[in-house]
Amino acid sequence: MRKLFTLFTAACISAAATATDFNGRLMVLINGSASPSQEANISVNRQDDGKYTLELKNFMLGTGADAMGIGNIKITDTEATVNASGTTNLKTTQTITITEGDASGVMMWMGPMLGEIPVSIDADVDGEKTLAATIDIPFVSMNMQIKVLFDSRAYHIGNSDFESFHTAKLYSPLEDGSDWNYEAGPMATSNEPDHWHSFMSASGIKPLIYMAGYTPHTFTCDTVRPGSTGTKSVLLTSADMGFFGVANGTITTGRINTGSISAADLVNHSWSSLDSIGTDDKGDPFYSLMAGRPDSLTLWVKFKQLVPQETYPYATVKAVITDGKYYQDPEDKEYDNVIAKAVNNTIESNNFEWQRLSIPFIYTDNGKEGKVIHVTISTNAEPGKGSTDSLIIDDLSILYNCELTGLKVKGQGIDLGKGVYDAETNATLIMADGFTGNDITAADIETATNGKGAKVIYNVAYSDTDTYVTITVVSNDLNSYNTYNVVLPGTVTGIECIDNPEASDTVKAIYNMKGQKVSKMKSGEVYVTRYTNGKTVKSIMK
Repeated sequence: MRKLFTLFTAACISAAATATDFNGRLMVLINGSASPSQEANISVNRQDDGKYTLELKNFMLGTGADAMGIGNIKITDTEATVNASGTTNLKTTQTITITEGDASGVMMWMGPMLGEIPVSIDADVDGEKTLAATIDIPFVSMNMQIKVLFDSRAYHIGNSDFESFHTAKLYSPLEDGSDWNYEAGPMATSNEPDHWHSFMSASGIKPLIYMAGYTPHTFTCDTVRPGSTGTKSVLLTSADMGFFGVANGTITTGRINTGSISAADLVNHSWSSLDSIGTDDKGDPFYSLMAGRPDSLTLWVKFKQLVPQETYPYATVKAVITDGKYYQDPEDKEYDNVIAKAVNNTIESNNFEWQRLSIPFIYTDNGKEGKVIHVTISTNAEPGKGSTDSLIIDDLSILYNCELTGLKVKGQGIDLGKGVYDAETNATLIMADGFTGNDITAADIETATNGKGAKVIYNVAYSDTDTYVTITVVSNDLNSYNTYNVVLPGTVTGIECIDNPEASDTVKAIYNMKGQKVSKMKSGEVYVTRYTNGKTVKSIMK
């Protein structure tokens, strides 16, 4: 069954944009049950008539000696429309066949043995940047409803484990302060974590950048948190600037701006914007993309104040998800482009011991779409305060929840507390004893989860007396899931699970593959027809 599951995973990797390859996460669900996600590549070409061709050539299942050849997957004439957001939506329902590949060394291609396969695709393409797609395959002959989820967008921060670093260079300004004196060479260097930035790559007034950045604040550190599989972390240190006070050690996924000798002046801040055209010394932009709706941020820290400060004893971390327009921290006004914040400005020294912090995201629910995550971490929660302090940071993570927290069928609550997790099936079994109901369909099911952006997928199946509901909650980043198998004994159902019966008598009801009763069938879609003699037939409307 596992090989068959993975085979259909392979057959579904096809969806949408302009002669572009998209790499992302892919998860397949069969009859509502998921398999662990995998990295996948989807290629798209725009046809001369404006429609799209989706193609995957010489697909191999697995690698090395155990690899299995699947073949060439090609979907043509996919209709395209432009969404209000500017992305291109690709949608089609058609029947395809997988053809034999031409790669050398493959003994057999499995794809052609599958015959004709019905497929529906709904995908959004953002130019040549990202692709998000849902693919439905009602594989009638094997009584399987297959759903494929694919997403190439950003859901995590690059180098959040702080394992890779680049050299940031600071040059002295020209005498008039108008530009940098590149001919003299770098006057100071610092190890900044890739995708993170500190004072040497700051924007602002050049003499002040030079003064603030001349003393390094970021260092590669070989002290790692307990249980880490990595070998590095990042060390932040503050510096005593004498008359000007303390320069806090700070890193950000955006860019630091230095514009005043007063540390508390809001012209000194970190900022992010998709309109930023600059890049750091490694060539990366001064922002971090974020398409997800995460539930919490976690990180490991080890904090020490050289001289304990009774008034200002705390280090700080702040993460803000925005729509990609300009945002700065500390804020100089109320920003209406903020989608969510996760803040901890009371990080204690804890005797310089490692501590794991978990910080929930609080959402504004303003209807905007997240595009950037702006994270700033500093040795003190107040600008210019503290002493010569040290803050070690390791393994920052963005977490997406995917647990079921509430379930109702036809308005009747199901007690999730009675569910029993089965490690062998990787699912929770819930027996809804005493449940009463009639003609249960997918439309009768209500769910609640602890994941802000979680996807809920379910499948309804039937026997003569019972209803079986499979519910899978998939995390927003497609990296994890939880499955719940709910048994509703004693219910009267609208569809019986009888494969290919010889139908007779008159039609009693027609259901789509979501279990919903319909009055009219659409071309290319799969339906279950129930007859008055109690038998059912599954078919595709031509």
